Amino acid sequence: MTEYYLLILALCLSFLYSGSETGFYCLNRIRLHYREIKGWWSARIIMRYLAEPQRLICAILIGNNVANYLATIVFTSILMHKVSPAEAGLMATLILAPVLMIFCEILPKSLFQRHADNFFYKVVPLVEVSSRLFQPLVILLGLTSRLPEYFIRAEARQSPFFSPQRLSFLLEEGAEGGALSMYQNIMASNIMAMGQTPVGKVMIPLEEVTMVPDTVGPETLKDIARAKKFSRIPVYQRERSKVVGILTLLDFLREDKKEVRPFVKPTVYLEASLPVDDALLRLRHSKQRMGIVTDGKDGRAVGIITIKDLVEEVVGELSVW
Repeated sequence: MTEYYLLILALCLSFLYSGSETGFYCLNRIRLHYREIKGWWSARIIMRYLAEPQRLICAILIGNNVANYLATIVFTSILMHKVSPAEAGLMATLILAPVLMIFCEILPKSLFQRHADNFFYKVVPLVEVSSRLFQPLVILLGLTSRLPEYFIRAEARQSPFFSPQRLSFLLEEGAEGGALSMYQNIMASNIMAMGQTPVGKVMIPLEEVTMVPDTVGPETLKDIARAKKFSRIPVYQRERSKVVGILTLLDFLREDKKEVRPFVKPTVYLEASLPVDDALLRLRHSKQRMGIVTDGKDGRAVGIITIKDLVEEVVGELSVW
């Protein structure tokens, strides 16, 4: 009877080891960090293994092989009470191999892949005990697995842990797991895309911009202020593509002057190829709300960009500013 108990124990261990190997890779990392902050003992153990995952995987693989060997030996021993040793070995292979494949490999890996955040935390004690029990073998396997690295060029071994693709995956995982709302996920994705989006794609083309020459009179400006409701207007000299600065309408109308030039303030010139995130930093550092987009060749203006336009690349359309 003891042999049957040993067989069941070995099969259960093989089930848990196989499932935990897959479960470790399928854990929701954001939920893991949250549980660590909440003080979960199992989460702290898993975080420690994340720093050296090879140790964990080696312990799981060793434990799985030990469990499979034990199940094979015990099952063969049970059969030897009924048939000859040769027949027992053959029958053990024919009967136990499909059982191990289906119930100790395919089934646990499938379950742990779908429910890693429920199952893996429960097997952490088993993994921790196995890691300590098999520590000499784990160290030996770790050293053996590192041998090929000495024959690979150092620069070929270096690869960034975080990449835009990996970060996008983590954001989607966080949204699916409920740690991030869908809107937060969209905002984070938009922020990541800012570095690849040039200002020229989000600017207001010059032909759509309300502009005035530097010789404009106060009456014309009053009409524009009543009709357009703009607070700032680009000022050009002779040609619309030669923008000399920005006029703050409120300042000019409050003083009730006839000359526009003293109220024209210097502006920021941004090349159309400049990434959106860099443009946002330039405007913020210069304390300007509007910049002039140039073609980058001869400095001719091709459009304007405002803080509002740049912020909308992150948060979406703003109806009121």
